Amino acid sequence: MKLLRKKDITSAARLALMRTLLPTSHRLENTVILTGLPRSGTTWLGEIVNTIPRSAMLFEPLHLRRVPEAKSAGFSWATLLESEAEHPEALEFIERILRGQFINEWIARDLKIKDCLGMKVLIVKFVRAQRILEWMVSNFPIRRPLYIIRHPCAVVASQVRLEWKTRIDHSAVMGEPVLRLFPHLTGFVEELETIEERLAAKWCLGNYYALSRSKPYNFELVTYEQLVTDGPAQLERIFTALGFPVPEQAISNFKSPSVTTHFGDPWSSGNPINNWTKILDKEQIKRILDVVESFGMNFYTEDLEPDYNRLYGDTSPILSTSGTTP
Repeated sequence: MKLLRKKDITSAARLALMRTLLPTSHRLENTVILTGLPRSGTTWLGEIVNTIPRSAMLFEPLHLRRVPEAKSAGFSWATLLESEAEHPEALEFIERILRGQFINEWIARDLKIKDCLGMKVLIVKFVRAQRILEWMVSNFPIRRPLYIIRHPCAVVASQVRLEWKTRIDHSAVMGEPVLRLFPHLTGFVEELETIEERLAAKWCLGNYYALSRSKPYNFELVTYEQLVTDGPAQLERIFTALGFPVPEQAISNFKSPSVTTHFGDPWSSGNPINNWTKILDKEQIKRILDVVESFGMNFYTEDLEPDYNRLYGDTSPILSTSGTTP
């Protein structure tokens, strides 16, 4: 019989206690979903939202290696579900997550025992929900989700720095379900050559489905850049969308230096929206932005901030669904 280490026993006891303390009848109306691609600022945004009194946050429940139950429910690393899709196993699994009825050590990694006591608001942070966000909103009476995006050059720079190049090959890009829905994008993907181009394509494909929906969106779109440069106004907008007053702690966190370090990105220093210009060379930047341009997602350019008018303006879709200019 394998002996359990003291650390394992402690972790198991902690998890069991949190499962006992979490409400058994949490209302979905008090669940907040936030999503964005990896390295886009989801951790920062999550910690901001987690300042809501009596809130608790769950961590990335669709990580297949850490949460095998997600795979058993039919999820892949890039599942795409349209709003009318019928998927009973996925529906049951996601409902358990959104009600706080399923946690493991991975999902509860940022959860504290005190957060479980009297919890009223459950925050679920995803980095793989962009393609199922519309489906979740259609199936569950949750609060308005938050969707954060960040400059593709910043995201790619962070991923390259963390050596994500070992995870992204050509097949990983070609296997994207978005390509089946939007076949006009396939030609761009087939021409990718460098790691920066493949990572840029993953950024485009990861955001494409949600941003191709008609406006007004059924989620609140947040940009990392505007959160950094116009924090107080963005806090007001975010918490208004969620239906809560801005917590005092959220305001004080923004006044702290941690906004550009711990909250923003582990490798951030100085101005967190221009660090990518110091990490990537001119050729890398050009290759990334050429891919972004080919996908029609050139609301991000060599400028540090996106074209906010295009992102937030009128009711026209940001992106084409057929290969024509929207």
